[in-house]
Amino acid sequence: MIRIMQRLTRGLGDGIMLRPAIIGSMVKHPEARHILHCLKSTSPIFRDIQGLEIITFEDGKLAKAFDDDEYCKLVLESRKLINRLDGEITIFQLSKSESEYEFDNAPYVIENGKYVATGRRIRLSRQDIWCRIVGVPFSIENYNVKFFDSELEYADRVLSNLVNPLVIHLNSVDKARSYKYPDAFINYFAKKWDGDILVLDHEYRGTAKNVFLLKADIRKAWAVISKCKALVGIDSFGIHASGSTGVFTYGIFGPTDPKCRLLYKQAVSSSGYDKCGLQPCWYCNCQHVPCINTRKPSWYWLAYSRHAGDSGINDGCSGESDTIYSLS
Repeated sequence: MIRIMQRLTRGLGDGIMLRPAIIGSMVKHPEARHILHCLKSTSPIFRDIQGLEIITFEDGKLAKAFDDDEYCKLVLESRKLINRLDGEITIFQLSKSESEYEFDNAPYVIENGKYVATGRRIRLSRQDIWCRIVGVPFSIENYNVKFFDSELEYADRVLSNLVNPLVIHLNSVDKARSYKYPDAFINYFAKKWDGDILVLDHEYRGTAKNVFLLKADIRKAWAVISKCKALVGIDSFGIHASGSTGVFTYGIFGPTDPKCRLLYKQAVSSSGYDKCGLQPCWYCNCQHVPCINTRKPSWYWLAYSRHAGDSGINDGCSGESDTIYSLS
């Protein structure tokens, strides 16, 4: 038996969220060959999964990833590879199934250039969707991230001279979900945090002495994050890297339900804006209201402190719409 899983979008965080489906399937079907088709740029996310065969596509082939004709061409190319294999073959088109679910349940649509609320609500996380597609229950234990010795040695070197490190990740390729004032945010947290700050994916231009840049490949950055105190970040690679390794994770989202995004042992999602008629949104991917930028860094510090308890502030966000969700 051969189980083929196709996940062709660019998101590194999505790759991390896919791990429970892959590992769950490998545990349930130990006799089967498991083959993952993914982008070359996301393949490091799965490199530590023993027994998983990976076939990669060059990123340039997905310039029109969600164009039907282009998608079908990629699937046909995959079939040519698959047809060389012997045995019963099951193919799971994960990107397509996930997109269909999210489109059918989108809380808003765009009509004549305007965002219109639908009243619908996405209730399943992508982790849930993918696990259901491949026929396994979601288990938080199936992130099961294992770092290689070279990655752990790198992390130890980076952290050897740092005290109580907090990671901040505020930039994304998708600018709609990025925080617009990263230096101001980092400066404020650097003043308040009792320790050092590691900044991911941003060229910090401030003057705080306890701020350091984390520049490494995906796997090494992930290993560093796994050994840090906590991470504060937008919906991108950082929060999934921290959440999947048990690090306290504070997500800066729009008015969403963290049960549908942060299925990790310790996870909190902040509502940057709680008066949007289009809520609950899936995440802050909305050109209509860049809601996470309506809050100042001080608001996020108070919210983080309230949930993490690191600064002793107990009621910084009373009356706001923050939600705690924890599987621990």
